[in-house]
Formats: sequence, C-alpha cells, structure tokens
Amino acid sequence: MDISIVRTKINRIYEEIPILKKLGLEFNLEELKENEIIISFDGKDYFYRKGGFLFGGFVELLFDAFLGLLVRIFNDKANQVTVNLNIDFLEEAKGNKFYINGRIIRKGSSIVFVEGNLYNGEKIFAKANGIWKIF
Repeated sequence: MDISIVRTKINRIYEEIPILKKLGLEFNLEELKENEIIISFDGKDYFYRKGGFLFGGFVELLFDAFLGLLVRIFNDKANQVTVNLNIDFLEEAKGNKFYINGRIIRKGSSIVFVEGNLYNGEKIFAKANGIWKIF
C-alpha cells in the first residue's frame, strides 16, 4: 500500500475518533510495511501521572485507538469493533517521544488478530494483542 494513501486514511480516521482530537493526540506515520505500521507521538503534560510516566488508562486508549486504526487501514469493510484487548505493562512509560508499532497477525473474513508495542527507541514499556471484528 502506498504511504500517501495510508497517511490520508490515518487523517480521515483521526477525524472520526473525537477523543483523540479532544486529547490533542496526533499520530505521525514513521514507517509502513506489509500489514505493519509504526507511528510516533509526542508526550503532553496531561498524558503523565505523578512520577512522570504515562497514565495506564491512557496507554490502554492508545492501543485501542492505534491497533483499531491498523485494522481499519488494512480493512475493506466499513465498520469494526474491539472484541478483546490484552495489555502487559512492562515498565513505566517515561520520555517525551513515544512509538507504537502494530502488525496484523492473522486476518479472516470477519476477525482480525493484531499485536503491538509501546516504546521509546530504547525500552519497550507495554505490549498488547487484540482481536477486532469487522463487518
């Protein structure tokens, strides 16, 4: 898939997820591979909890939004929902710039399995795997 097409899809999908706009969270496309993308985002003061690391609930939102975005980019159907999302928190997510990579593990006619990591280039802070139903 062409990177400009993916950027356009990300922008269009971003407009459809009001909470991302409300939080001021913007994904920057860093890399595109077959069934995999890497995005980055900059930390904002209100993403962090006391101690200077990302809120756990915010990390959950990131994975749900980003992995859902991944499914949507490589999905020809109009709608989808999260069926299951598992997150392992490995370390406190500290830093100013973060990356999330995601890849499609398996795609059927109505179910998509994905996995992803939240990291800063040096450390992986959290890992996620999820299942999305497309319809």
